[in-house]
Amino acid sequence: QLRTFGIYKPNNKAWGFDYFTVTCSRIVHDEMGYNFEDLKDWSDKFKKKASLLHYLFGHVPDEEPDTNREGWHEHLEVTFMRCIGFGKLAFGAMGFVYIVASMAQQKKSASIVRGFSISATIATLGALAVYRISLTPWGKDITNGRHMDSPFVTPAEISANPLTLPNAKDILFATRLDSPFLASQNEFYNNQPGNANYYSLISSYSHSIESTPPTIRKQIVDIVMKDARKEKGRFLLQNAHGDWEVLLDKEVVPYIKRSLVAESSPLMKVMDQEMRFLLSECKHGRHRKSAMFRTHAPANLSKLESKLFGLDLPVKQRKVAQLLRPRLFILDAQALRSLSSSSSSSSSGDASKNNAVQMLEKGDIVEAYFEDDDGVVWYKGKIDQIDQRKGTCHILFDDGDDEVKPITELRHFEPYTSGDLVQDLIESSTRGTITYIYGNGMVAVELENGDSAPVHILDITRVA
Repeated sequence: QLRTFGIYKPNNKAWGFDYFTVTCSRIVHDEMGYNFEDLKDWSDKFKKKASLLHYLFGHVPDEEPDTNREGWHEHLEVTFMRCIGFGKLAFGAMGFVYIVASMAQQKKSASIVRGFSISATIATLGALAVYRISLTPWGKDITNGRHMDSPFVTPAEISANPLTLPNAKDILFATRLDSPFLASQNEFYNNQPGNANYYSLISSYSHSIESTPPTIRKQIVDIVMKDARKEKGRFLLQNAHGDWEVLLDKEVVPYIKRSLVAESSPLMKVMDQEMRFLLSECKHGRHRKSAMFRTHAPANLSKLESKLFGLDLPVKQRKVAQLLRPRLFILDAQALRSLSSSSSSSSSGDASKNNAVQMLEKGDIVEAYFEDDDGVVWYKGKIDQIDQRKGTCHILFDDGDDEVKPITELRHFEPYTSGDLVQDLIESSTRGTITYIYGNGMVAVELENGDSAPVHILDITRVA
């Protein structure tokens, strides 16, 4: 999925889609069914082989359904009913031929009785097999309709923070892959460059975190958060629908604390992963609709998590120098340097931050200021050249155009989030507010006239 979105790829891999990335994307975004074009291709394969096979397995809905899932459900239902009907017809034809052949025998009655006995035996064995299958967990899920229920809530049911799409520098906290049968895919997002940097920071401080005084723990959490954000990385949480929410600083603290404790020892790391498996089973497992899995088990897991991974942090911080005197804990050299420099630079950092000018460099992704009949528009592009003497930049815009713009009319591009005011690149008069950003790149935009329109995130630009 990272390669699909153009975020990250190993040296021996190519950008874009392949079987593995498509499978991962379908798992993450609950899009396991093939699309309508795949269904038509499937039907054409049987049409080339035999008319009977095409009749049994090549049904295609007369009209394209609203969703891909509905098309495949209709195909499977019709195929199942046609196979049952063909089986009944074939069995009846064979029975008729057998009776006609028996009439030509000398012992007609014995032959007919033998035929009925064989048929009754087959029917009894078949009924017993169906009954036995219906008692299995898989069969029960089919009979009670549970297999048709999605384990994931709809976007309308999610009370979300601002939504966005991840970039290479973001730290991703995924929640959809915590299942034992997915094996290495549970560590899938750790290949994200932002995640790799984050866990490198975590490993620098985690080995002594439990013996560290509470005030120093608070300093460590602040340092990890600050260093992770140095490259303009954001902390993103995957919500119950598979889309990405932007976490606030106070919401990031519990995740950093848990990471520090989990990386402090191999035992705690295993406990952390096993508890994620249990919580995932409560949310998405076969018994997710039961009261135990829906209410009681998650509550007990939450209490256990707070005991295992909770770190006591002080409300007010004292000076770090006063707490360093006992030296009852050990930090590595890198952690100690960061810890000592954080307190001395905190006061001067805030003052210099307001006076600092954001420097632009070649290759930076920026937005350029324009004005049209509808108002201000910011078009996204990439800096190709910088003329420091004239104070201008040559910009290569995403739509293929290029132009020289003054540095004063440029700003660094910030990823879109829900609530941004945007404009359609094709229909410039179409403006609206982003209400939801899906993990597959689609954006729900509420237009100024009150209507809602879906659009791809590459087809919009910011207007404020």
